[in-house]
Amino acid sequence: MRLPGDARVSRWSALSPTRCLKALLLAVGSELARAVCQSASKLADLRNSEFLGVPLKRLGDKPLHLLSIWILAVATSVSKWSGGNPLAHARGYGRIGGLTAVLCLVAGCKSPLAREPLNLDTAKAAVVQYYESGNYERAMAAVAAKARDWIEQYAAHRRPDERLAVVFDIDETLLSNYPHIHSIGFGYIPSDWEAWIARGEAPAIKPMRELFLAARHLGCDVFLITDREDSRERAATEANLRREGLGDYTRLIMQPAGGPKPSVSDRKTAARRALYREGYTIIANLGDQESDLRGGYEERSFKLPDPLYLME
Repeated sequence: MRLPGDARVSRWSALSPTRCLKALLLAVGSELARAVCQSASKLADLRNSEFLGVPLKRLGDKPLHLLSIWILAVATSVSKWSGGNPLAHARGYGRIGGLTAVLCLVAGCKSPLAREPLNLDTAKAAVVQYYESGNYERAMAAVAAKARDWIEQYAAHRRPDERLAVVFDIDETLLSNYPHIHSIGFGYIPSDWEAWIARGEAPAIKPMRELFLAARHLGCDVFLITDREDSRERAATEANLRREGLGDYTRLIMQPAGGPKPSVSDRKTAARRALYREGYTIIANLGDQESDLRGGYEERSFKLPDPLYLME
């Protein structure tokens, strides 16, 4: 390969092999630095530069990103060899080369294009298909069956004085808000949500209602820990639960109105901690969000599917 600067190449014959290698790296690193510095636009735009007569834009985005890293590596290595003055023997481009390489990395040589995310309409259609095909209910039934087996096994070996409890979330655990969320295009409008809660029309999720009733039949106290607000939504929530055959619970624990609001996870953990201190053994905790399940104070937790929303 022919390097620019014939005079520079001819002088290599007088150097030792080690110094020849150093000089080669110095020259290549220098030429790369000069190519970058000659960019007609901005310092970090390698696309518009040339190296050895080849337009760098032909390389594409990913090689250009790697090239900027390589320039930095050469500048750093040569800096060590030349006592802290990188590329000092390559026509004064050394300091520029090292600085340019750093700037390329920091200021943004183009990286590979990110993959386009799933189209929103496609995602909505997939959620509709998941629910209306019966796959959602089957997934819920599978988790409910595992939870029921666990509760039955634990209850069969309970101590005479042991107070067993099962904790349920409400939304997307016992009651489904899919009809409302689907009707507004999978968005969230606070006023519409409040009206939906007030009407108390959320249907029970059948596999979870069966699990709820089984837990009560086995002598477990059932506690509902929800993110619904106490003062505004308690009456409508209680009526909705009774209407759907879910009224036989020990206590409904809701988000207090006013005052500081901890995270969902912290508040639900505190509620389970309080039950533990009352002497309950929470043998199962069921919810559709990870925030329903963090924090402990239960023997086992069960995560339910929920493609509709995420709460932290």
